[in-house]
Amino acid sequence: MPGLSLLLLGAFISCEDSTAISPIEVMGTYVLVQVDSSTLPTVLFDGQISGRVLADTFRLRADFRGTRSMVLDWENVAQHTSTGPQRGLTDYSYHIAGDRIELQFVCPINALCSAVLEPRISASLTADGLRITSGYRRLPLVYARVSRAP
Repeated sequence: MPGLSLLLLGAFISCEDSTAISPIEVMGTYVLVQVDSSTLPTVLFDGQISGRVLADTFRLRADFRGTRSMVLDWENVAQHTSTGPQRGLTDYSYHIAGDRIELQFVCPINALCSAVLEPRISASLTADGLRITSGYRRLPLVYARVSRAP
């Protein structure tokens, strides 16, 4: 039986996902440089209320946590009114699924949160940054890594 155990262990180890990335590889600061084929500033959300992104930065740590800092200009399209630049800071968590990074907004304690407000974001590492490929209407979102430190 010891031979069978070793054989099963070897089969399990050989089935391990060789494309998996580590949190150390993910760790860093990423700055948004392009939405779809548009450079910043550009519209990220559109409809009756339009959100033009002026800046967007993810800071991801090796502990599967991070933050996202965005500067948006919200416009009421029907009324032609704008809020002017508004800064927001949001906590995120992430997990790794093979070569994918799944980012999720962290709902603050005592807050009413909805997946409608902030979808799960699917991303991948590129040679020079991060590429978000789901979670928004305008895709991809291309981020340049500006630092290996968060």
